[in-house]
Amino acid sequence: MNLKKKPDAEQDHSGGAYLRSTRLIRAIYLSRVAAFAYCAIIVGFTAYERGRGGLFLWLGLVFSFFVYPHVIYWRAMRAAEPGSAEAQHIVFDIALLGFWAGQIGFALWPSFGLLSGALMNAATNFGAAMLMPALALFFLTAGVVNTLFAVPFQLETGFSVMVLSILGCLGYTSLIGVIMHAQTARVVRAREDLRRSEQRYRMITENAGDLIAMLDINGRWRYTSPSWNRLLLAKDLLPGGDATIHMHADDAVALRGMLRRLADGEGRLDMQIRLYAADGIERRLECGVHPVADGLQGPSYVVLIGREISNQNKEGRGVGPQPDVLAFENTTEAILISDAGGLVVSVNKSFTRITGFSAADVVGKLESRIRLAVQPPAFYAHIDAEVARVGHWAGAAWARRKDGSLYREWRTVSAVRDEAGVLVYTVSVFFEMESDQRAA
Repeated sequence: MNLKKKPDAEQDHSGGAYLRSTRLIRAIYLSRVAAFAYCAIIVGFTAYERGRGGLFLWLGLVFSFFVYPHVIYWRAMRAAEPGSAEAQHIVFDIALLGFWAGQIGFALWPSFGLLSGALMNAATNFGAAMLMPALALFFLTAGVVNTLFAVPFQLETGFSVMVLSILGCLGYTSLIGVIMHAQTARVVRAREDLRRSEQRYRMITENAGDLIAMLDINGRWRYTSPSWNRLLLAKDLLPGGDATIHMHADDAVALRGMLRRLADGEGRLDMQIRLYAADGIERRLECGVHPVADGLQGPSYVVLIGREISNQNKEGRGVGPQPDVLAFENTTEAILISDAGGLVVSVNKSFTRITGFSAADVVGKLESRIRLAVQPPAFYAHIDAEVARVGHWAGAAWARRKDGSLYREWRTVSAVRDEAGVLVYTVSVFFEMESDQRAA
């Protein structure tokens, strides 16, 4: 029996699809073994109390409550889709518990305990939508068995059976509460980690000392971080505007040449740019320019990350990776940027470390089709709708690594809009919550 509750933020739209971690399947196995052993005691006491017995009944009881949990665990761990197999097993559990409710003639307290366990399994693993089907399956199985074996309908039970049944229900409910509390604490910690992650990301993108922009391959603005507003007027930063118009003529030519080289396949390039700010003063920027590939067509635009050089350091300062560039590349959280159509345009090193996918594997493609397609399309449609409506979404989800293994990640998705409020990019930041360490 599954005693583990999903966090509220992890919405399961797939009827048990979240049961994919072998670590979780092992937890279900252990709880099922313990719960079924206790059920065997209650059912056995009830049958003995009523003078029922026979080799068939006792062999069936041993197989159902002591052998069956190990058999289905073996099946789940060797299935191509362990989560799908475990979801089937939960349905088997409900039918099996109904079988024994029918075998003991619907004895009130034991049947109540068996039914409670069946409904808790259904609700925990499938949500409220499964409660009525689970109830129907339980009573249908119980009714068929009761009729076929001609078991007398008898609600009354002895005091010992009643006490055992009540203790079992209380213990089962308490254990669920304990596990839910632990899971809630884990989600709180994950949200706190997410808050710190978002703070670090804002420092990368909006720190006053950092200038982040996206340019198309022709040198037109696509996006500028708020820090650019201290150098140029808002009208000079509109998407589609010429990014070189306020640069020194030599630097504008150099930047356009650099964009051509990037289009021809060169990697990151560094340069210094002299910019005439809105106050008329010449500012000098150290910039790293990164190509962003678009599928097989080569770079469609570049990410420019710059920092203003102080007057004392204008001359003789070596050009190399700057702190903001290093922060983007080396932050422990994975960062992924997608365009308005959902195509991946850029990822950092932590994305590759966590997922196993390189930038070449995902850039120009829909991430959901490559590595997130373990939830139904409705799950991703919900995220897209939330980002479009309120500008962000945060929650837990299942994801697939390049090697096929599955893990849970905590992700935040934020919208990047242009001056007209039109969504142009989404930025996803995520980290791993739980790995799928499958047994050999």
